[in-house]
Amino acid sequence: MAAISVFLVFYLFICPWPPAQAQTTFVFPRLSGLTTTNLSTLYFHGSAVMEPDLIGIRLTNQSEYLTGTVLYSEPLRMKENGSKNATLSFSTTFVFAMAPPPDVSEFAEGLWFIITPNKTHLGGLPGSYLGLFNLTSMGQPFNHLFAVEFDTFMNPEFNDIDDNHVGVDLNSLISVESKSSSFWDGNRSVQLDLNGRKNIQVWIDYDHLKEQLNVTVALAGSLRPETPLISQTNLSLPNIFDEEMYVGFVAGTGRFVQEHYILAWSFSTNGTAPAFNASILPFLKDKQSDSSNIKSRLIVGVTAAFIVFFVLMVAIVWIRRMNNRDVIEDWEVEYWPHRISYKDLRIATKGFSEKQVIGFGGFGKVYRGILPTNGLQVAVKSIFRETSEGVKEFIAEISSLGRLQHRNLVQIRGYCRRGQKFFIVMLYLHEGWEQRVVHRDIKSSNVLLDSELHAKLGDFGLARLYGHDENSQTTRVAGTLGYIAPELVSTGKASTSTDVFSFGVLMVEVACGRRPVDSFYDASQEILLDWVRELYANRRLMDAADPKLGGYFDEDEMETVLKLGILCCNPEAEGRPDMRKVVHILEGEVPLAASGLFPSPWRCSE
Repeated sequence: MAAISVFLVFYLFICPWPPAQAQTTFVFPRLSGLTTTNLSTLYFHGSAVMEPDLIGIRLTNQSEYLTGTVLYSEPLRMKENGSKNATLSFSTTFVFAMAPPPDVSEFAEGLWFIITPNKTHLGGLPGSYLGLFNLTSMGQPFNHLFAVEFDTFMNPEFNDIDDNHVGVDLNSLISVESKSSSFWDGNRSVQLDLNGRKNIQVWIDYDHLKEQLNVTVALAGSLRPETPLISQTNLSLPNIFDEEMYVGFVAGTGRFVQEHYILAWSFSTNGTAPAFNASILPFLKDKQSDSSNIKSRLIVGVTAAFIVFFVLMVAIVWIRRMNNRDVIEDWEVEYWPHRISYKDLRIATKGFSEKQVIGFGGFGKVYRGILPTNGLQVAVKSIFRETSEGVKEFIAEISSLGRLQHRNLVQIRGYCRRGQKFFIVMLYLHEGWEQRVVHRDIKSSNVLLDSELHAKLGDFGLARLYGHDENSQTTRVAGTLGYIAPELVSTGKASTSTDVFSFGVLMVEVACGRRPVDSFYDASQEILLDWVRELYANRRLMDAADPKLGGYFDEDEMETVLKLGILCCNPEAEGRPDMRKVVHILEGEVPLAASGLFPSPWRCSE
């Protein structure tokens, strides 16, 4: 026995204990009237605000294309100390409510509980993408996003099962598990309307040992159902979670709107989220006028409405006819064959449906559509009314550009005065035409790909035509930060050489897989062009190649593109090649080493 005791003492004092895992717990039993200290523990972004009438946190109001985010301001440890493969368990419960406008049949995007490594998601799109993703980042592993969605809009592109469901999302808005919103009352399932202005409580629990996630919903104030709505097993999160993550909520609106509220919230890692009394929380109906008063006002209003109903209907019909009428002015007669009626555009885009949106630009949205007159598939670019200055000049110029044809340009199919929506497929030429075309906004987002991945240059909203001997002086600098040639900033003079500079930036951007200006990197690498020039000077140019390619590329081609991009971005305009020589080099007709552009053609690997 003495020997055993000595051994135990030695083991307990000499052998290390397993390190204790960090536990974070917080509770907001009522998210209204918070003190300044409590508010400082929360991070608000976008349209999220503390509701002024003491309801709770309002993520969105009833405005279009909003994204509102609220997060716990400090990142939480979500993995065991020193381990990359073991996540922590977590538990959260919260109460939310949604307030759609009265008398609507379709609702906004809903609300998401999220665990994310980022406070903000740069480049995220509004509407159905909630500001979390864009067209290229959806589903990418670098998102490291865990979410539980309470979705009130059915998006077929995200494989939504209906417009009232709960889903589990990993790095994407396409759920790995989803169920129509309901809760268990004994042995029967009861449907739960997510946006019925009612307070709804949610419990989310993840057991990292069992790799099991349970999601339970019920009306706030009622007992927690014994059976969860979603119980997902074999859910491994080490590849999703970083060591530290932010937790919170995001909600969004698109063309359809509604308000989203968080009324109470608690959270814990390695433990059960603290309970709170959900039955004492305020209700959204408290914000509405008393129903009896509303009925009284309606009775009085209906009496008056019947008196003027006929007059109003006549006025509405007349206004609609005037709005849909295509009025042709004298300056448009020259371009009449290119004009498309507003009615046809509405039919082509299904009433400019949000489901038809394929992109956003500086002028507005771009919709896909099929013209009813000929079945032609087109893109309809809408220009906001506030930016319509100079539209007549723009139409005149693109009508001239419409005469140009080239396989790598988007040709103009026509235009419409109302909203100014254009169809673009055209030729982009610096020479070889009676006038030069200066695009003035060459960048990656203006290079489109067709169904066969053929590149097309689009968005000639800033393009200008000049005679070969004509001065291209302008009164303002146009273009996009990171692509603008230095002489354009100082002189305002756009030329074919400034377009060559922008094209050079584009080549470097594609080869490196990085934006021209990206604050994600430190100061020495934030400006892509400066970083690549430095690598070139140090004979390490191939270090700039896009790491996502994994080294699977032709080194000669990569070296040619990078060197040619640097050359096109020569700070001195006269030191840049013309586009004819650039094309010859890229097509392999003239080797870069034999072009005379680089006097000392050394290999980067030397």
